[in-house]
Amino acid sequence: MTAFFEKSWGAFVAAFIGSLMALVMIPLLFILWQQIYEIYDDHNPPVVINLAAHEMASADNRHMRFQVTRHDDCDFLKMQGYSGKSPLQMQPSAVRRADGEPPIDYPLGITVLSSTWALYPVHGPEIRLQGYYACGSRIVRPVLLETRLNLNGQSD
Repeated sequence: MTAFFEKSWGAFVAAFIGSLMALVMIPLLFILWQQIYEIYDDHNPPVVINLAAHEMASADNRHMRFQVTRHDDCDFLKMQGYSGKSPLQMQPSAVRRADGEPPIDYPLGITVLSSTWALYPVHGPEIRLQGYYACGSRIVRPVLLETRLNLNGQSD
């Protein structure tokens, strides 16, 4: 039995080193795969929106309508808003449909005018909206809108 181990110690060492490399490489490949998905999602969001109209509904509540083009068959989960005086001073703001109804899915590939959405409280003219979508088994979080609004009700 000792002769067997003396002859094949190199195979055991190679198997041990190979196992260690696999233990290191598998998490690295998983992280790389996640990064590839994030890059893909940044360049191919499931939905593209443009600000169509906006108005101040009250001192800290802004109503907005969007032109929405849905590119991928993902389920809308929620939208998170941020507002502030500058991009470095953004604070969270709630985003809901102004009529209180749940969001609806639009058909793929066509541009539609959305219902009215409310952003509150508004902390300044810089607005950023981020969507959350379930695309298969992944959660995709694209930035849907980044804009600076002026006091006249038109986007810059």
